[in-house]
Amino acid sequence: MKIWAQLYIEHKVAKDIIIEFTGKRPRNKETWRQIIGELCDALNQIHPVMLNKHINQLTRLSRTSFIAADFLEPTEFTKLEVQILPDETKADI
Repeated sequence: MKIWAQLYIEHKVAKDIIIEFTGKRPRNKETWRQIIGELCDALNQIHPVMLNKHINQLTRLSRTSFIAADFLEPTEFTKLEVQILPDETKADI
């Protein structure tokens, strides 16, 4: 599973990263908290507060966004967007 995280300042991407995680797509809050934490650590950012809405969006829509209100400390960016990238499959030739 590959996850793409993008930090936005105003409406422009300031930083982004793609990290590949082993295993199936998680369904619980604790596992997602660890994955989002790893993404934030790689971007050198603080961790957001994970709400049920974030888990539901990741599960149903394969994406979610964290705004400044989702962080306990002030942030220099306006939004952190996280998206699960589709698995690449090899086409039969």
